[in-house]
Amino acid sequence: MVASDAAVPVGQRRSVLMVCAHEPSRDPRIKWEAQYASTEFDVTVLGFAGDTEMTVPVVKTESCRTIRLKKSAISGVWFFLRWLAALPALSRLAGIALATVFFPILALTEIAIDTSRPAIRWMLRGFSGRIATETAVGCHPMSGARTHLMFRVAYIVAALRNQFAPAAALFWRYIREEGLRPDVVHCNDLDTLLVGVLAKRKFGSTLVYDAHEFFPLSDPLCRWIDVTFFMLIERLMICKADAVITVNPMLADVMKQRYGLREVHSLPNAEPWTGKQAESVESNMNRLAGNRVKFLFQGRFSPERGIEELVTGWARVDRSKAALFLRGPDNAWRRSVLELTKRLGLLNTAIYFLDPVEEDLLVTAAAEADVGVIPYKPVAINDRFSCPNKLSQYLHAGLMIITNDLPYVRSVVERAQAGLFYRSDDISTLVSVVGRVASDPNMLRRYKENARAFACKKFNWQAQMDVLHNVYKNVAVS
Repeated sequence: MVASDAAVPVGQRRSVLMVCAHEPSRDPRIKWEAQYASTEFDVTVLGFAGDTEMTVPVVKTESCRTIRLKKSAISGVWFFLRWLAALPALSRLAGIALATVFFPILALTEIAIDTSRPAIRWMLRGFSGRIATETAVGCHPMSGARTHLMFRVAYIVAALRNQFAPAAALFWRYIREEGLRPDVVHCNDLDTLLVGVLAKRKFGSTLVYDAHEFFPLSDPLCRWIDVTFFMLIERLMICKADAVITVNPMLADVMKQRYGLREVHSLPNAEPWTGKQAESVESNMNRLAGNRVKFLFQGRFSPERGIEELVTGWARVDRSKAALFLRGPDNAWRRSVLELTKRLGLLNTAIYFLDPVEEDLLVTAAAEADVGVIPYKPVAINDRFSCPNKLSQYLHAGLMIITNDLPYVRSVVERAQAGLFYRSDDISTLVSVVGRVASDPNMLRRYKENARAFACKKFNWQAQMDVLHNVYKNVAVS
């Protein structure tokens, strides 16, 4: 546990600048980092304004403030050149080799997008037939189109234009115009890492890189061209970081091996412990479930998350004993799962779709269920070694957990003695696990109690955050 709020007088605190290439409140990890780091450091969070008018541009507390800039697309070519110029001499040789291959492709794609939008739309129209076919058979919309090489090039350009370049250009301009000289720059994800590299080079700032995932494989439909591109971008900048953090020891090992790093720290996504019993938010879940055990998936619908296998397997579950609830914001993937549920005849009989809730209400919203489900497929690295927020939310809500066979999630659930696992490549294991839970109320009660006890003692932000504070202190004085 860290020292109390009064441990370091405000006037003697080191300054920490946290940067993220999105609306800061979108990721609770950033809020937890800023809130608890501010007990010993003066913290500024720099991000982009959201789409709603509710977003406040600047929020200040005694030792922490959040600044939101208006986001605009900036040429990915600009980012590429700025990144190349920021590299050390030896790394720049590798960067030039990368530029030789990718720069003409990126430049031509950007020119085509900016000057020939009708032609680009005509060129992409050939994907529409394939998209319609995939949707009709229940596959993810655009999954086939998104693996096309042309789409992968467009994906790189879009990421540079809409994430990497705006973060580097707008954040760096703000830092210089405001005269900021942060002692520590905390970069959340690869799209902000160039800002930290520039600050270290200009001001001697300590650079902390917080990789929430392994970015080159963040899109489960990635191909060699975007994986190679982003791995080289990351490889040539990560060596400048004074400390690297990620979400669990297993993903830390992956990054150490891929980039030859000596150490990568682990800091899981764990909700702060409030000490309060999670009281469920009133919804239709109890009414719809009746006397059945309530299983809940709560989160974002996206490709390769195992939600289709979960829904398909539910057709073999005894619907008189178990009901499945799916809660998440609307998008193409959610609509695809909804259509699949309808075709299987399970909608509003065995499977129910709930409206999304605000981030701050996710724990209390989950508390109405009995069992939390984590169905991610252990195929992509970021899913196989994930530390999803819902793991912490389910534990804090006092839910038993059933999870796909994901190494890190399974290790936490087994340590907590709070649940069971199944394998999405053998759907009979899901049916068996659900049957066990639905027919054994004593086991369900025991696992629910264990979940909350483990969240209280072990899996909460207060118990984990010393990792971040130690990183700030150790690298700041080195």
